[in-house]
Amino acid sequence: MPVNKEQHQKDIKRFIAERKQYETFAKTLEQILTAAANIYAPLSIVQVRAKNVSSFAEKIIRKNKYKDPLRDITDLCGARIITQTQEQIDKVCGFIRQNFLIDEANSLDVGERLQIKEFGYRSVHFIITPVKEEILGIKIPDELKDKKAEIQVRTLLQHTWSDVLHDRLYKTALKIPREWERESARLAALLENADENISRITSLTDSYTANFGNRMTADQLAGEIETLRTILDNEPSEQNKPAIALKIARLTKFTGNRKKIIKLLTLFANVPSKVNAEIKTELGYALCKEYKTRPSGKQFIRGEKYLAGVAGIKELEADASKISLKNIPESYSSRLLALRYLAETCEGSRQDDKVKKLYNLAYRMDYDNPYLFAKMLEHNNNFCEHKMLIKGNILKAIELCREHIALGIESIKAYFTIAKLYLLLDDSYPALEACAKAIDLLISEKLCFCREMLDDEIESFARLTNSEKENTGIECAINLLHITNYLLYGENKSHNYLKKIATVLDTGKPPITIIAGGSDNISPVSANKYSRFLNDAVRRYSGTIISGGTTSGVPGLLGTAVELARKLGNREINLIGYIPKKNIKGIKADKAYKLVQTTGDSFTPLEPIRMWCDLIVSGVEPKNVIMLGIDGGKIAAIEYRLALAFGAQLGIVQESGRAANEILKDIDWRYHNNLLPVPNESESVWAFINYRRTDSLFSAAQLEDMAKVIHHNYVQDQLKNVKPAENIKEWKELRADYKNSNINQALFISEILALNGFGIRKTSDDGKAVKEFTKDELLKMSKMEHGRFVAERLLQGWKYGPEKDPAKLISPYLIPWDDVPPEIQQFDVNSINNYPGLLKMAGLEIYRVDD
Repeated sequence: MPVNKEQHQKDIKRFIAERKQYETFAKTLEQILTAAANIYAPLSIVQVRAKNVSSFAEKIIRKNKYKDPLRDITDLCGARIITQTQEQIDKVCGFIRQNFLIDEANSLDVGERLQIKEFGYRSVHFIITPVKEEILGIKIPDELKDKKAEIQVRTLLQHTWSDVLHDRLYKTALKIPREWERESARLAALLENADENISRITSLTDSYTANFGNRMTADQLAGEIETLRTILDNEPSEQNKPAIALKIARLTKFTGNRKKIIKLLTLFANVPSKVNAEIKTELGYALCKEYKTRPSGKQFIRGEKYLAGVAGIKELEADASKISLKNIPESYSSRLLALRYLAETCEGSRQDDKVKKLYNLAYRMDYDNPYLFAKMLEHNNNFCEHKMLIKGNILKAIELCREHIALGIESIKAYFTIAKLYLLLDDSYPALEACAKAIDLLISEKLCFCREMLDDEIESFARLTNSEKENTGIECAINLLHITNYLLYGENKSHNYLKKIATVLDTGKPPITIIAGGSDNISPVSANKYSRFLNDAVRRYSGTIISGGTTSGVPGLLGTAVELARKLGNREINLIGYIPKKNIKGIKADKAYKLVQTTGDSFTPLEPIRMWCDLIVSGVEPKNVIMLGIDGGKIAAIEYRLALAFGAQLGIVQESGRAANEILKDIDWRYHNNLLPVPNESESVWAFINYRRTDSLFSAAQLEDMAKVIHHNYVQDQLKNVKPAENIKEWKELRADYKNSNINQALFISEILALNGFGIRKTSDDGKAVKEFTKDELLKMSKMEHGRFVAERLLQGWKYGPEKDPAKLISPYLIPWDDVPPEIQQFDVNSINNYPGLLKMAGLEIYRVDD
């Protein structure tokens, strides 16, 4: 079409006459977008301009298609917001859609235009008209309400591609070489991938920051709250205070002190800020939880209004099909959280349909959220009836929870959610393993999780129960949570619950030892070896031992060993066994045990869980219990993890097979302080089981005197070979744990001698006192002394490491005797050789019992 020069001049003059309005438009739009960016995408770059006359003149003549350029050209005022992440783009786009009239026909999401195999220019373009009276408190001049402007929204990397490469390559009349196009496409793909990774990492980091209270102990939490409180009190800018108050409230939530949250956030609920929606959400939740027993009261209703207002519940209920990020700006996460809180506060209030509806709405807003998915299933029995159809979704949710655990976004909540999801699949064993880890974080690591949170979890697990079908896994999980509730908080409801299902045990005098392991599939070779281990271990044991109560596997080997010890005169073993009430074909109860029957029809985790119920109701503290694990199947795997979770010390016989091997490699447990790898040898097993015995032939004064001599002899031996160290000091300067080590070595003298046919008596003149030992006697007792050393170090918290580091409690000698270097073995040999001299100092002597 030929150019009409006269019309071209007229159009330019008209634009010059109106350009002042577009300059005003640019200033107004810059104010609005800067304010919006501060809320929805902090640190974004905002650029706004009115098109200059030269650019206008060139555009209308080159395009040569506009009948009325001042009305047809849509970017006479142009703006650009350059964000850091794609998530910020979504929020900014939501804001634009809510506050401007959008010319949808001319607006464009360029990324959606690219083909699957294409990479390149990506940006969102809006053609907008400001029709409101004001936006974010900024008044809109009347003369702008029929004007159009273009707003581009892109990330920083998208902007890099657009400005540096795209315009040079494609906004030119030159033909670009094919090689350059290929190289630019490769760079575009790299930038797109980087953009996605940045968004993912920032999202995860934000989640980590928002939830960092779930990885704190009570002391750490109190310290952080106090620090933030000081910062808040001394913050000079009123604008910054709401965000600090929100952090304090979110941390305080883990303590359960909702009154403090209410008092603090009420001060900021009506203060305009970028976190106002979050403040109202947390305040509303605190009010509803604090006053849940008075749902018709003023404060509960106030809390509900806050939550419903932030969630936009009326809008969502009116047309849930339109829920999407584009319709929900900054408040997306706040609205979702408010909706979830609203559902949670209705739980247990006989509003089942309302709860179900709210969780369904929340899940539709965030269908990748595994916690919402689990909640939706929990409240929708019809889903559970068709669980196998959604098995893939459940497994994906479990995988997401594990990812959150690995990244530190969630911990206790994630493990409990994993447990519930597995229970929905009727897969009890991994469910109980996840429960055990959550309990471990609560008890052993003392992470903060208030009592009400635990009460909520108990109710949540109870809702999984299908009245038409018994689920032992759910029963086990609920029992575990009641045990935890009682151990942590002394909760009376949980204690009463446990008393109804428990039996008070006659545990007699300490120690209490649990011996767990395989009840089947043990080879004859292994059975012979572990029979010998257990025979040696219980021969002179005094205290309570608990195990499986059958004649099979490890429990059967233990029963036989105890019967043998009894025949040899040991009447000090209180042997208790747990079995289900129903007789199981091929399985016999062992008469060596005092049997406790559970309600089960077969062997399940119910037996070890019932054992812990009984122990706790009987007043036994888990920290005073040790467990030895040999081999084991699925039930033993649960037993091992529960022992660690409740605070007992667990010795696992290394390389004994299956569950024992697995827990030593399990990423959730292998670094646990109470997980103790016991060398696979009789002497270490004997020492581990007997280490806590308190009876002795010697007085406290005799033990200390002998300990001093033991230490003196050790120092003399060490000074010949090594440089001075922490344990190479005078007795009065010696660390307490090293003193105790010497005392325990003296304490075990009588045991080692007795198990090798020797007795101790007052000195006599009959000439039968033993002055030295035979080579075989010396070797056997040296091995036992090494086993005692290994058990002692393990129970004191030492770990194996290739290099000795006493400060870090690391020793290279927590290994079987046969693997210990000869020069180190010699210390144990010397210790045994010193027995006669030590006892003589106490007015005692060694004699052979057979003589």
